[in-house]
Amino acid sequence: MHNRVKLLRLIADGELYSGEELGYALGVSRATIWKMINSLSHYGLTIVAEKGKGYRLSRSIEFMDKELLLSKMRAPAVKILNKLEIFKEIDSTNQYLLESPEISYKHAYVVVAEYQTQGRGRRGNPWISPIGSGISLSIAWHFQQPVESLTCLSLAAGSAVIRVLTKMGFDGVGLKWPNDIFFQGKKLGGLLIEMRGET
Repeated sequence: MHNRVKLLRLIADGELYSGEELGYALGVSRATIWKMINSLSHYGLTIVAEKGKGYRLSRSIEFMDKELLLSKMRAPAVKILNKLEIFKEIDSTNQYLLESPEISYKHAYVVVAEYQTQGRGRRGNPWISPIGSGISLSIAWHFQQPVESLTCLSLAAGSAVIRVLTKMGFDGVGLKWPNDIFFQGKKLGGLLIEMRGET
C-alpha cells in the first residue's frame, strides 16, 4: 500500500506520466507500475491510459496537509484543538475515535482521513467517498450535559455547516434534518453523531 500511495502522490496533479518515469521514481519495473495503476481503482479513482504516452488521473486531487490546515485555522479554534491526526487510509474516523483510549481525556480530538474503507452513514449504511473527493472528518467532544439534552446536536452542527458554506459564497445550500447537507438539490454530505456516556 505504501508504494501505491507514493504513486498516487506522483500523479495527483492530473498530468501525463510515462510508466518508465514512474517506475524510475519508485524504483520498480514498468510492469509493476501497470499493476499499481490498475489497483488505484480501489480508491474510487479513474485512470486514463494513453497508449505510448503514459497514465494520468481523470481529475487532479489535493491531499490533506496538516501544517496548512493548522495555519488556516483561527486562533480560538487552534487554542481548543487538543489533537489533529491525518490518515491516508482508515476504516472509519468515527470508529477510530470511539476505540481510542485517549478519547476519555482528550477534548476536541480531530481525525481526518484521505480515504475511509468502512465509513458509516445513517442506519449503518456504508458511506463511500473516493479519495480526494471530499472531507472525511470526525471530532471527539465532551459534554457535561446529560445525553437527553443533546437531541438537537445534529441539527445545530448541520446549521453551523450551512452558515459556513453560505459565508463562503455557496448559494443553494440547505439542511435536510437531521443530518444531510444539500447543495443545489443534491446531497453534498452528511453528519453522523455517535454518543458514549460515562459516569
